[in-house]
Amino acid sequence: MDLLEAHQAGPEDGKVLNCLDIPLPRSRAPHPGLSTDSHAYATTEGLWTADRNHAYPSLDWGLIGCNDAHHYWHVDVNGVATQVLVRCGVKLWFLARPKPGCDFASTDFFLNNDIHDTTNKEWDVEVVVLRGGDELYMRPNTPHLVITAESAVCRGGYLICYTTIRETSYGLFHCAIQNRVITNVAEFNEALFLVRRLVMYWVHAIPGSE
Repeated sequence: MDLLEAHQAGPEDGKVLNCLDIPLPRSRAPHPGLSTDSHAYATTEGLWTADRNHAYPSLDWGLIGCNDAHHYWHVDVNGVATQVLVRCGVKLWFLARPKPGCDFASTDFFLNNDIHDTTNKEWDVEVVVLRGGDELYMRPNTPHLVITAESAVCRGGYLICYTTIRETSYGLFHCAIQNRVITNVAEFNEALFLVRRLVMYWVHAIPGSE
């Protein structure tokens, strides 16, 4: 109700509310070319005793933000890739692209660079305007900033893809060292569960991988 009232009051009311990470049941079909995690889970189900009672986690969430709501530069937690669908409203998604000589994989990058510094010279910035019906897939370990240009409702989710597994590994390491500094989520242990399933899939389902 607070969000609805703030939206109806408009920017002149002075209240800017942003509701992040609303847990949602998994309703979207896994993307056949990107959701390696869902394929690995189905293929390895029951192979490891410790995971037999662990249901596939819901990786979906909702976002609701009033006009001018924002969250500062961060990477998404534990090396996950991100999918977001704007149902209504407008989001400005600022994506960092490393300049030559800059490597987001470096163990020193986030230690030597303030991710919240808006004048950071280590990366270029690409801005994607997302309107109702637009969908974005973002690579793991990507510093980004989001501004709500018009009050918006979004549905999104996390996934792990084999083609970006290196970036997932980098993100896992960075978050293990600086989780509360470079992300906006305290913890997301389900990502570790999914990575474990990917390792099992590699060992048991791919000939010669041992």
